[in-house]
This record gives sequence, structure tokens and C-alpha cells, in this order.
Amino acid sequence: MRLRRWVSTVILGFAAGLLNSAPTAAQDAPAPTLRVGVLPGSVKIDGLLDEPAWSAAESIDSFTQTDPMEGAPASARTEFECSRTPRRS
Repeated sequence: MRLRRWVSTVILGFAAGLLNSAPTAAQDAPAPTLRVGVLPGSVKIDGLLDEPAWSAAESIDSFTQTDPMEGAPASARTEFECSRTPRRS
């Protein structure tokens, strides 16, 4: 009886350790950063990034997925660009 309880405890502890280790790998990776620049010209919000102003925008494309494999590279290529308009005086 004691041996059965001890084996059950060891198996449960091992399983808990395995379940807890996967999210840790994703948390250790540094979060991507992006410098938001000022648009050098005007842009038309139409879903097309063909204005010259967008070529100056910084982008991020190093995303990871959460499902089905936490922290793995994204299965679909994703790119994020961000810029802002100049402040008005």
C-alpha cells in the first residue's frame, strides 16, 4: 500500500513538472519591440501599403504561436508595421 502511494505521488509530480515546463520556454524569450516613427507624408487608409511613407515604417515579423505548440515560430507569416502622424501644435 505504501509503495503504491509513493509511486502515485512520483508519477503525479513528474506529470505536473512536464505540464508546467512548456509555457516557461515561451516566457523566457524577450518580447519583440517596435519603434513607432512619424510618417514622412500622408497615407490613405485603404488596406494597401503602396505609399512611400510605409517604406519608412519599422516592422516586426518574429511572432510565435500559442496553439498547438506554445512558443514555436508562427505557422503563417505575419508582419506588423506601425507609424504615427506628426503632432499638431
